[in-house]
Amino acid sequence: MLAALHNPMVKGEALVGYGRVPTPGTDLPRFGNFLPGFPYLISDDVSGRFVPEEAPVKIVVALLSLVLAMPATALDVRIHPGQDGIYQYEVDARRGLSTVLIQNLAILQQDGQPVRLTDVSINLRAGDRVRQVLRFDRADLTTTAGQMAALQKAGVLDLYDFAFQRRQYLGEKTGLASSETVAAGTALIMSSIPLLVSRGVDSMRIVARGTDPEGKLVEASVDIPLLQREQRIEYGFPLRGAWLVAVGPGLSEPHRWALNEEFALDLVRIGASGTTCRRDCTKLADYAGWGADVVAAAGGDVVSTVTDQKETAERLRKPSESSDAFLKRTMAEQQQLLARGAAGVVGNSVVIRHEGGEYSLYAHLAEGSVTVKAGEKVRKGQRIEKLGQTGNSTEPHLHFGIMDGPDPLYARSLPVRFSGLTTMDGPQPPVFVQSGWIVEAR
Repeated sequence: MLAALHNPMVKGEALVGYGRVPTPGTDLPRFGNFLPGFPYLISDDVSGRFVPEEAPVKIVVALLSLVLAMPATALDVRIHPGQDGIYQYEVDARRGLSTVLIQNLAILQQDGQPVRLTDVSINLRAGDRVRQVLRFDRADLTTTAGQMAALQKAGVLDLYDFAFQRRQYLGEKTGLASSETVAAGTALIMSSIPLLVSRGVDSMRIVARGTDPEGKLVEASVDIPLLQREQRIEYGFPLRGAWLVAVGPGLSEPHRWALNEEFALDLVRIGASGTTCRRDCTKLADYAGWGADVVAAAGGDVVSTVTDQKETAERLRKPSESSDAFLKRTMAEQQQLLARGAAGVVGNSVVIRHEGGEYSLYAHLAEGSVTVKAGEKVRKGQRIEKLGQTGNSTEPHLHFGIMDGPDPLYARSLPVRFSGLTTMDGPQPPVFVQSGWIVEAR
């Protein structure tokens, strides 16, 4: 979506975050958070004197008694989406570089005494080796908590629920911490944490540390795989001819910072003038891509369509309108569209289910152009609609993405390699496209 929701909190700082759907009764405290592993003592660490064989048993019993006597805490680290793994997106195959984005990270205190967090660290690992560490100190956490509390007070978390999805991984009753101290039943939430990873990095360990009211150390951690998605379906491009990837999965683009469209594309056509439109760009027909055929990227079953949204030239930028004025008007119109639900955001659209539980989304389609219905089977390359200007769109374009579910607002976006593309470097093998590429689909 060219006017896609750009996370308003992202200004070079880490902010809010998400996690997984909790299973009641399974998120129990781990003794490992309080009692790090240690070898049985077989000698005194000072004199080397022999320690009786029964001493290790007594030591273990004593330490376990101490742990059991401690006030119970249930500090937990969660991310959303991706508790079972976060996808990497390849940005430079020759140098082995990929980007990773933690969309939502929550430090949850389920019960027990409050914990004052001191730091959160993210350790990128290649096997057992730590290759890179990103650390947030107490000042960072205090700032983040305050910003999230302000967003909640302003109603942003509810308006953009599809972006934050707190209830999906924290439950209905979890409150938000307004400072670095997390009390029972609250969570400190961070979001939009970008990482550049090199070849071989395959996991990360997130560690949260703090102290209880008595000053005792409390620690929780979680290991998250960093995944190269195994794509079982060969996807073709949803348009024919030459197109500009106006918005892609780059960290400089708005899509990447929203979990439902993280790897989605906005595609426009460049006209003879070298721009996307001709004349004064005030009519839909002025745009080179408007009305182009959109085709199915792979075969599958149509699961839903939206066909009743109207096209309008009113959302186009006016010739005399400044950038600031256009942005202000666009944001106001976007809030009105959000109030109408998914149809207001994606406009006329088609969602197709493919093998393996994957879904493709084609959005902002032209009024009256959708040629398929829910329940129909489509083949790869079949024309299904025309490119248009409906929903949350600032100029005619196709919004295309692969998802793990049929809901355009709440499904998780998936990385996708396209087959059959030619770039300035010639014909390509299946490839992750990048923002700014001009691609030709054969």
